[in-house]
Formats: sequence, structure tokens, C-alpha cells
Amino acid sequence: MGKKMITIGFSPAWDVVCKADGLDWGGHKVLAEKTTVPAGKALNISKALCGLGRASVAAGLWGADDYPRMRRYIERAFGGNKSATEDTEKKKNCNIELAMTVTEGATRENITVIDKSTGREMHLRDKSSLATKQNLSQLEKTLEKRVDEKSICVFSGAMPEGGLFEKAAAVIETCKAKGAKVAVDSSGEGYKKIVDKGGLWLIKPNVEELCVVVGRKIDDNSQALAEAAKPLLEKAEIVLVSRGKNGALAVTTNGVFESTVTEQREIVSTVACGDYFLAGFLNSVVQNNDIQAALSAAVKMGSQKAWGMAGK
Repeated sequence: MGKKMITIGFSPAWDVVCKADGLDWGGHKVLAEKTTVPAGKALNISKALCGLGRASVAAGLWGADDYPRMRRYIERAFGGNKSATEDTEKKKNCNIELAMTVTEGATRENITVIDKSTGREMHLRDKSSLATKQNLSQLEKTLEKRVDEKSICVFSGAMPEGGLFEKAAAVIETCKAKGAKVAVDSSGEGYKKIVDKGGLWLIKPNVEELCVVVGRKIDDNSQALAEAAKPLLEKAEIVLVSRGKNGALAVTTNGVFESTVTEQREIVSTVACGDYFLAGFLNSVVQNNDIQAALSAAVKMGSQKAWGMAGK
């Protein structure tokens, strides 16, 4: 399958990870480590694909105030738009081509605080304010020019809410109309509405998100999850359910496939693990269309990210 991978994020972010020992309310600590990288679920998938040697187009929204900083990071770390001038074939293959719709304002920050002594994490999320009707219309025009029947469009991250939801949904419908395979990884009621519209190639809920999509509580066991996912095959060709340390399963009309985490290691951070999981599946499935092999690759990639063995 000679597919062009396009990742699209309505709600990008800078991932800020702060690590210290012995954190407690009211305390004062010097950070042992702090990292700040351009992210959001869609861009994370492009970064993970690059690590696997697969090129992609990173589209979606990004704030003008910090776009140059993001661009410099991507060009330095992942080949960026300048990879065609690089000498090594690896750099060329893993190019991330930036095709962002640059909007007024700054991109939000997602802050993760990790207590190194206990392994506990706290996640603090800014609200995203980049989506407007005008910006979403511009994004739709960008995708109209780039998307065709050879594209896989991966929409990942939070959906705009309120009056902006239908405009964001229209962007997804445009990619369907161009003949692309459309994958969606999101959450909340917006995710449920997108799934209900149908016509999707792949959806990737975790257990909690699957409960929202089907409208009921589901036990976290393979049989219950598979039975809940099967009716969704009327909406999507592949239902890919991530289960964290319990592995994952994929449900298609050809059957139910399962993969478990066979090795246990210390969890360094859970940030972006789901994105790397999805990238592992996409990279594998477009090579040989083998669902079981792709699921195993996905679990391996997500685990390596959690163990601190993958990603920038």
C-alpha cells in the first residue's frame, strides 16, 4: 500500500515535562529535569512515524507566536521541510513535511509533573484557543489540495467544541470525499459524534473512550471489549482498542486480534504512549495489511515510549 500519511491536529500543544524527587503540596523543589517539545497527538504520531523511517505530512493548526520555534525543532530533530537537502537516505525517508495552518496567537502548553521518587504523575492541560471558523476553513482548503485516494488522514487529539464542532467535522468529511482512508483518535462526545457519522477506516479508542462511544460501561477484558466494538464495524473498518499495560485488541470483519505486553519494565512516563502505539500500527499495517503483526508492532512501540526507549 503506497499511502501518503497526513496527520491533522485541531488542538496542538507544547508538551512540558517536569521531573523532581519527593513532590508534595506546599513544597519547593529544584527540578531534576525539564523538557519542552512541540507536540499534540497528531504531531506526536508524525514524530513516531519518523522514528520508524516513514515520512508524513504534519497538518492542522499552530499558533503564529511560536510557529518559528516549532519549525526549527522539527527541522533539526526530524528532517523537517529541509530534509531533501540532507545527505543520508534515512533523513529523507523520515521527513516530516510541515503543512500547518498558522493562526493568530500562541499554541497551548500541556504540563506533566512527575515525582521521580514515587513514579506519580500529574497532567495539567491548557485550553486550546486556535480553532475558529476562519482557521478551520483555511485548514480545509489546505487539505483539499493535498488529500487524494492515496492518502491516509489521521485526525488525532481533542475536537473543537460548541459551534465549531460541525466545522471541524466538515474538515473530516472533506477528506472522506477526496477518497482518503480516515483514522480518528479523539475523546468525549465529539468523538462519539464523529464515529456515528461513519465512513471511517480506523478508530482508536482506549477503554474509557470506547465506553463513551458505545454509551455504556465496559469491563476491561478481551471478550467484553470485542463484543462492544463489533457493532462499530458499521462505522469503521478497524476498531483498535488500546488497554495500556494490558495490551490491545483490534476488531475487524475478519475477526478479533489481541496482543499483550510480554515484558514489564519501569514506566518512565505515559505521555504520548497512545500516539506512538497508533503510529506503530499505521506504519506496519500499510506495509503488509497484516492486522496481527501491526497490533504487535503497536504494543511494542507504545511500551517502548512508556519505558523511555522511543521518541523525542
